[in-house]
Amino acid sequence: MMKTLYFTLVALFFTSILVGQEVKFKNKSVFIDKQEALRYEQPFLADEITFKKLDSQEEVVYIKPAREDRGKYNEIVYYTLVFVQEKVSFETQKFNQKGMKSIFKQLVKEGVVLPDGTVNIEAMERFKVKYEDSLTKLLIR
Repeated sequence: MMKTLYFTLVALFFTSILVGQEVKFKNKSVFIDKQEALRYEQPFLADEITFKKLDSQEEVVYIKPAREDRGKYNEIVYYTLVFVQEKVSFETQKFNQKGMKSIFKQLVKEGVVLPDGTVNIEAMERFKVKYEDSLTKLLIR
C-alpha cells in the first residue's frame, strides 16, 4: 500500500515538472524555460501589450483590454487577442481577474506560443474555441 502511494506521488511530481513550462518576464524579454523567446512592448501608461520575435519587428501576439460601461454598477471587461501573422482575433471575458501577462502564460501553457516564438495554428484554433466569447453581439444591444 505504501509503495503504490509513494510511486503515485513521485510520478505526479515528475509529470508536473516535465509538463509545466516556466515563463518569466524580465527587461522587456520573455523567457520560456530559461531561454529568451520573445520581446514584449508595453508602452508607458498604455493598456495594450505586444509580443514580438527576437530577431525582427514581426508581431506574434497583441493583447488589449477593453471596458464597456452598461450603467452605474454594470461594467463589462474583456480582452481582445490578436494573432497578427495568422490574421485571427477574438474577444474573451474569461481572464478578467488576471493580467495580460497571465494570458500570455496561458497561451504558452496550452501550446499556442512555442518556446521558439512561433504560433502553433492548431493549438491557437483550440484556444479560440475554448475561450472565445461573442461579445460584439452582446455589446451591440
